[in-house]
Amino acid sequence: MIGFSFFMFEGIGTVMPIMHASNQESRNKFPTLIFAALGTLVTLYILFSSICYYTFGNDLSEAIIMEEMPADSRVIQVVKVLFCINIVFSYAITVYPTN
Repeated sequence: MIGFSFFMFEGIGTVMPIMHASNQESRNKFPTLIFAALGTLVTLYILFSSICYYTFGNDLSEAIIMEEMPADSRVIQVVKVLFCINIVFSYAITVYPTN
């Protein structure tokens, strides 16, 4: 649980430089945008964990790893492609504060 707490606060180093680089009109809308983004993220975490709990139940003793799932399944292939797309689109946000 503590690991997830640190993970959630990791993004503040990205949010502040992006807010600083935006124009005044965007800065006025920024609290609404950040609230919507965090609300969506929290909702996705809750939905994903609920689906995993209802799928595997209380007896899950090992971590769910994508590589251990059947590679010929269409669902697994779609999830892997979506994960790659996520990495491509999040790269710009991650590298901006570094530069």
